[in-house]
Amino acid sequence: MPRPSNVPHKELALKAPDQSPFINFTLCSTWATEYADSGLGEDYLDRWSNGYAPAAHALYYVTNPGSWSTIYASGWLDSSGCTAMSLPVGNYWIWRFTDDVSWDDVTFQTYLMLGGNEYWDYDATGITVGSTTTWINTYPSWNDEAIQVAGITGQVLNQHEASGLGIAPGTYKIHVNEGCGPQYSCYESFDDVTKISPDSVGGGASHAAWKFLVAHEIGHHVQWRGMGYANYDYMLTSSVPQCLCNHFDDYWGDNTHCIQSRESHGGAALEGFAHMFASRVFNSTSASNATFTYYKPFLWSEFDDPEPPPLAFDAYHPNLWMETWCLAPNQGIELDWLNFFYGISHEAASNSTTVTDLFSIYKRACGNPAANCNFQTVNFSNLVSAAQTHYGQNSPIFARFNTTADNAGVDH
Repeated sequence: MPRPSNVPHKELALKAPDQSPFINFTLCSTWATEYADSGLGEDYLDRWSNGYAPAAHALYYVTNPGSWSTIYASGWLDSSGCTAMSLPVGNYWIWRFTDDVSWDDVTFQTYLMLGGNEYWDYDATGITVGSTTTWINTYPSWNDEAIQVAGITGQVLNQHEASGLGIAPGTYKIHVNEGCGPQYSCYESFDDVTKISPDSVGGGASHAAWKFLVAHEIGHHVQWRGMGYANYDYMLTSSVPQCLCNHFDDYWGDNTHCIQSRESHGGAALEGFAHMFASRVFNSTSASNATFTYYKPFLWSEFDDPEPPPLAFDAYHPNLWMETWCLAPNQGIELDWLNFFYGISHEAASNSTTVTDLFSIYKRACGNPAANCNFQTVNFSNLVSAAQTHYGQNSPIFARFNTTADNAGVDH
């Protein structure tokens, strides 16, 4: 059903029939979501199956049942997927749309890709307003890849609102059912789109059902807008199996890099940032624990079979993977950089580095505090020097930054 183009995205004057009384109530709505990586210690969207993600910040319309003939209200739901409503007794439909999930000056547009074309997606649920109604919760049953991702974008905005994710103002477009190669979801900067592959992980759920994977790719989108990219590559030069990605093939995912592979500083930091971003989306950043759930197999020992995903990693406490298995200068491990970035940014201790400050530090390390990085090489000494200049030598925030780098094992 086409959405009328002349309906503004704001609260509309009520167009209800001349009935009375008007019933004041709270309307809350959800997406029917099922994430393959839920229930492993994260704080948000943590139900295993038959879960419902709040339709947080989603554009909604309330209409006649199955029709656009009368639109009673339109706007955006709040962080809980709720809104105050006043309607006469009767039956209605509430529509939620994946292509307009918005808070403040940030909008996520999630489109279902079919035949190379963008399609906005929606769910519609019937509601009944009675004379004693005070609260209505909707629990729809329709689920597809765009709805899965819309549930995630609402949570991204919730955490951006609550603790800051460094998301620059603007519109962020996401294509689902469109990858960047076999088993490969990504953010593509040349067309400024996050692409979520239709492929499965290990023959199971598709990429859109792995919420940490989706949030990771959104993190790259935010990273590119906020600071650009420093120089990076994924040349895997270690001879230690635990620091490579040879233990899986593209049946499971892209194996050019993985959370345990030893890479250039730039590659490990690039991916570690996106892991940190996803960790901040699904964990309370004021708690002294955090889970990052991974979506590729992991090799704990060369003498054992790799462990398949989902795999919960501790984002809060250091893992020291490179120092344990394959220490080398000017190299890094994504897991260690996840621990560093989460360690400097969480609010469980004082003197945290915000994501926005981290972007400023990187831009300074790239040579121009006023311009995004453009693939300049940033090693650890550049980064810590930029942080010292940004905060000042005697700043307690810089002290935490420096100490956390040593504790996480990224200062090589």
